[in-house]
Amino acid sequence: MSAQPEHGWEAMPLPEIRTVDDLRGALSRYGFPGGRERFEEEPAAAIGASPTDDFAAAAAVVRV
Repeated sequence: MSAQPEHGWEAMPLPEIRTVDDLRGALSRYGFPGGRERFEEEPAAAIGASPTDDFAAAAAVVRV
């Protein structure tokens, strides 16, 4: 008989992330406490600081 892990955890499959909503769901389920809230704040701040026709700062937040 082989030894079994004491914690009973198995590797969680990585979620497929194709949309911002998928990212929100992954942050809610797998992220650190406050991660989703921080994610929501960063694009809002980047969009608010960007000129109306330039969303490069907001896109950079989502890419990271």
